[in-house]
Amino acid sequence: MQQNPPGSILLDRAAAAASPAEADARAFLATQRVFISSVMSDLREERAAAAAAIEEVGAEPVWFERFGGRDADPEDAYVAEVRTSTIYVGILGQRYGKQLPSRFSATHTEFNEAERSGLRISVWTISSEEWDGHQQSFVQEIRTFHTTGSFNHPGDLADGVAQRLIRIAAEELSPWCKLGPFVFRASQIRVMSGQIEITALIRDPQVADGLEEMRPDRWASSDYQFSDPSRSLRVRAQDVESVTTSARGRELTLRLVPTDGGHESMLDMSYSTGNQNYSPDDLTELALREHLFGERNPVDSSFLSLPDPLQALPSDLPEEILRPIVRLLLTEALVGSGRATRIRNLRVGVSVGGARSLMLELEGASRYANPAYTIDCGFRSLLNQR
Repeated sequence: MQQNPPGSILLDRAAAAASPAEADARAFLATQRVFISSVMSDLREERAAAAAAIEEVGAEPVWFERFGGRDADPEDAYVAEVRTSTIYVGILGQRYGKQLPSRFSATHTEFNEAERSGLRISVWTISSEEWDGHQQSFVQEIRTFHTTGSFNHPGDLADGVAQRLIRIAAEELSPWCKLGPFVFRASQIRVMSGQIEITALIRDPQVADGLEEMRPDRWASSDYQFSDPSRSLRVRAQDVESVTTSARGRELTLRLVPTDGGHESMLDMSYSTGNQNYSPDDLTELALREHLFGERNPVDSSFLSLPDPLQALPSDLPEEILRPIVRLLLTEALVGSGRATRIRNLRVGVSVGGARSLMLELEGASRYANPAYTIDCGFRSLLNQR
């Protein structure tokens, strides 16, 4: 098998095009509540079209017109309903809408809550882009971190919303994961007592060969880092089963046994310099800011060894898989090392001149940690130009 530079990854790129079976997509979407957010008075037909599309693919639309029996102004923000939803669909016309006492419109307030709550977000803007001043600013804010779709009429919007929900189903049903240097989509990840079982259809021969070579009977048994969007731990391959399918690719079943990889002994140590005291989470944040945003680190970087988590990121990733791969690499670097318990929220902006905004919210892992802390928006290159 071809040798690759240390720290590089091998990505099963063909997996990006995988689509779920219709029955599987509908089964997933049947568990999803999709909140529809817009100015009410201007976009009644568009709201109805979006709701119909959401129902057509099997999800539940959450919109004011069906709340019923509530003594409430339709232009109020429905933050509680956003919190109980799983997907946010924003429809933005020309008007920003009435400002609430917070000075945000209801739509803007609901969007902010959707981001805070970690909902999947799909925003659609009217094609004319002739917005009033506040709406112009709102759209620009959204486009810093999200790719927006556009519509000319309600039928356009309905088609776009339906397709986006199917893509969300595909992403959720086939999560990206990383085992050693190999990054691929899993058809299923089963976590059992003492074992993790992964099923995946691998289309890249080099990735498939590399995973097969992890069989304990092929080489001396080795430990590898396994990461998915929510966990990262050291494992050993107990068994690798390979089946060549009629489609181009191999279906692999990997049975992994967690091992005690251990975390760095200095993770719970604070650091003081001058009059400044840094907690373990402060040190992690400083190292991340140095790597991600190019900020100067006031602490000797050798004190907390944290390589650039995105150093291995390929420079030519398709837009649709960039965010999940970034999350995977950050999960491995932070959760896998014990520096964080989990990544609560991640926003990766669209490319502007080869650079992107990035916001990362972590749940700290040290005994001194706050429940969560946020590394604010910064601007870094994700083009791997090193």
